[in-house]
Amino acid sequence: MWRLKLSHLFGGYGHYVLIATALVMPISLLFSVTDGLITDIILGFAIALVAPGLIVYIFQNFMPDVREKVHSASEPDWRHLEPYEYKELLGQQIRKSGALKILLYVQAPLLFVGLTMIVSGKPMIFLIMELIIVTTAVTHIVITRLISAKWVNVDGSAEIAEIAIEETYTVTTHGKYSTSTVPYYVYYLPSGRYVVDEKQLYTGSTVKIVRWAGSYIYLRS
Repeated sequence: MWRLKLSHLFGGYGHYVLIATALVMPISLLFSVTDGLITDIILGFAIALVAPGLIVYIFQNFMPDVREKVHSASEPDWRHLEPYEYKELLGQQIRKSGALKILLYVQAPLLFVGLTMIVSGKPMIFLIMELIIVTTAVTHIVITRLISAKWVNVDGSAEIAEIAIEETYTVTTHGKYSTSTVPYYVYYLPSGRYVVDEKQLYTGSTVKIVRWAGSYIYLRS
């Protein structure tokens, strides 16, 4: 079920994680470029790209109260789908990957640093970084589309579990011309803490998870 965590990997704060990455990356890479060492440049790139998201992820998933709720959670109670649930599943569109949007966000600070590397005579390092980011994003998009195509062939062996929401919170995002507040919902399983948005809820207080052929998705009403 680990893929269900990827839809809200940072619990709705992904926007702020990207902003933090965009701010940290140029500073980190510029300092490492001045040293001239390839290892320092790669390390600076890795820290800037991973650190903001890693901090948020650890804070949301490994605090003592969260671990306690995970340890006390029960396994899902799986059953076969009711006819109306199977009909809803067949008519449901699988959510597409957001990796392309993330790729575009990361490109802005990276291109800025890339110009610095090219001027300083290190274009190959910039190209390697670009290759890593683009390859990761394209791989995620391809895997997501393959899984989406797989669910077209779902049959009666699929199973479903209904799980109660335990917590709710909101995330406020400030744009240039507007401010939006989005609610998020949390449930716990022995495998970890899971966050969903309104589109992934089945009702205001439950989620329904369908498993079939090793894959899992949310059933939306």
